[in-house]
Amino acid sequence: MVASNDLIKSLEQNVQRLMELVRFFKRENEEIRKQLKEHHEKLVEMQQMLKEREKQYELLKVSAMLKQICSKDVQNAGRKINSLVREIDECIALLTKE
Repeated sequence: MVASNDLIKSLEQNVQRLMELVRFFKRENEEIRKQLKEHHEKLVEMQQMLKEREKQYELLKVSAMLKQICSKDVQNAGRKINSLVREIDECIALLTKE
């Protein structure tokens, strides 16, 4: 009878330890789920930031192309004006010789 009482007491202690472990792992699991949710939210936020940065990068590329095109147009216009001024100077020079 004493042996069975010791066995029951040991079994009760083991059940108590198991219940404590269950509570511990439930808390730990909840904490891990919370962290996972936070990391997921941060991931979604960073993905949105990445999309915005990609859009900005594309706009910068387009802007750089337009700037280059405009710069070439300005240079070409300047050359054309210089050419026209030279022609006018040549005409004036011819008129003044006569």
